[in-house]
Amino acid sequence: LLNSLAVALSATLIAIAIASLAAYGIVRYFDRTRKGKAMTRVLILTYMFPTILLAIPYSVIIGSLGLSNTKLGLVLTYLSFSTPFAVWMLIGFFRTVPREVEEAAMVDGASHFRVFYNIALPIAAPGVVATAIYTFINAWNEYTVALTLISTDTFKPLTVGINIFNGYNMIEWQYLFAASLYAIVPVVILFVGIEKNLVGGLTSGGVKG
Repeated sequence: LLNSLAVALSATLIAIAIASLAAYGIVRYFDRTRKGKAMTRVLILTYMFPTILLAIPYSVIIGSLGLSNTKLGLVLTYLSFSTPFAVWMLIGFFRTVPREVEEAAMVDGASHFRVFYNIALPIAAPGVVATAIYTFINAWNEYTVALTLISTDTFKPLTVGINIFNGYNMIEWQYLFAASLYAIVPVVILFVGIEKNLVGGLTSGGVKG
């Protein structure tokens, strides 16, 4: 459980930090241009490949970096497919931020980063929260890559660790159900706690800029 929390939270926080800057940059400097459309298409293309198809390449790359059986290797792997997803989602949210407000702040002497951090990010906050939730759930529920990269029990996430109750001769159903409940409860609590932000973020992301 602690391994899953550490990996999912780390992957989510890093992905959202990178994706927020990337999405804002695309919207403000490349939106509706040939480069911006090309970037968006590349982000969408990353979802054409199923995870099972990339499991072996991931294993080879992470192994060559000496990060097999480490939580860091798992976090880096999750970032490779969660960050493009987060950028693609956040592009729609940052398009709802009025340019006039940012221009007024720049006239008053605000830097580009300050405009992003103090104006654009708070306005797009519901969308950022919604994207963070989806990113966290994807990392929390991921199984194939974790099974491929982690073989040491000490670093196994919950989704892989549950398999210890699925033996060769018998399945320990009582422990399997209890462990499955442990896997579900944190996500349910997280969703209930920020349900309003999630719904608001999905609604605001559907508005065309």
